Amino acid sequence: MIESMLMFSLANSFWLSQLCLPAWMFTALLYSGPRQLLRSKVFAVLVCYYVFCWVIDRNRKARVVYFDKRLRYAGFWRKLFSYFPVRMILSDELVDYSHRVQNHLTDSELTKSGDACKFPGLPTDRNYILGYHPHGLFCWGAAACFATESVGFSKIFPGLNPSCAILPSTFKMPLLRELMLSLGSISANYDEMRYRLDSTLSGETGNLTVLVIGGMNEMVGGGSGRFTLYINRRYGFCKLALQTGTSLIPCLSFGDTKTYGLYIARRGTFFRRIQDYLYLRLGIPFFLCYGIGLAPFRTPIYVVVGAPIPTERISNPTRDQVAELKARYVESLRNLFNQYKKYFGFGAEELELI
Repeated sequence: MIESMLMFSLANSFWLSQLCLPAWMFTALLYSGPRQLLRSKVFAVLVCYYVFCWVIDRNRKARVVYFDKRLRYAGFWRKLFSYFPVRMILSDELVDYSHRVQNHLTDSELTKSGDACKFPGLPTDRNYILGYHPHGLFCWGAAACFATESVGFSKIFPGLNPSCAILPSTFKMPLLRELMLSLGSISANYDEMRYRLDSTLSGETGNLTVLVIGGMNEMVGGGSGRFTLYINRRYGFCKLALQTGTSLIPCLSFGDTKTYGLYIARRGTFFRRIQDYLYLRLGIPFFLCYGIGLAPFRTPIYVVVGAPIPTERISNPTRDQVAELKARYVESLRNLFNQYKKYFGFGAEELELI
């Protein structure tokens, strides 16, 4: 009895210590931070910075993507993401597609070639939308593989310029805004993405835009370790691909949903209504999660990249054309999942589409 009471007390003290740290930091931020800043000489500079972020530059368009190569290539990222670690896997379909397009090889010639295992990269005379699934809580795999050079993106895909499309509300957060801009991120809205992908507007090719299609619903509703994709009602990315003549690349991340445990709020509950309200009003997702204290669980993340699905430019695609492209994309996702799930601990899982 005494031992069980002692274990219960120790468990409670552990979780209380984990809760006290963010509570103290939040209190210090609300009280000490503004109080000291009001007395500081940099207060006027900070006010000007906030005005610039929230007023002057709030409608910034993706006319220029601000790549800071020193930040993107910093060794810090490789050390950070080696914690899991994160690995990029090129699917067999992607390698075969690349050989056919780059080297103009037929299936028989590709089979006879001894270079079938080598990846020559993707053509840079077109643009791409890479659909990243599932979201997970923090998209560690997308950040490692496409926002930084921790896995060597530029060596694997020479000539391509990656940009992650992220929540517009991120660009209203000081300092975080500058970090995301320096890593080449753009806002996940129609105008910015279309400018980035339409070569007739930007005059550029070789742009790869990473879009986490599931969004907030997939982030807070996917569960811990489950492979659930919120895609049934998503048609906009297919319409945009047709309007700009952009190729669609399916991409699956095995392990992203296992980095944190998640308290799932069912639809219709009070907490889920609060989540939806905050997201609609502020554009910021709110969730409750747990890991190793504040740190994520140390679980490997494998990002599997599929073969591009080419499209033809259609200025005003019909619903049937959009639905047909989406059906091809979903089929590619299913094939990719069924092919690789057994290698990364999802052998008994079925791909759930919502």
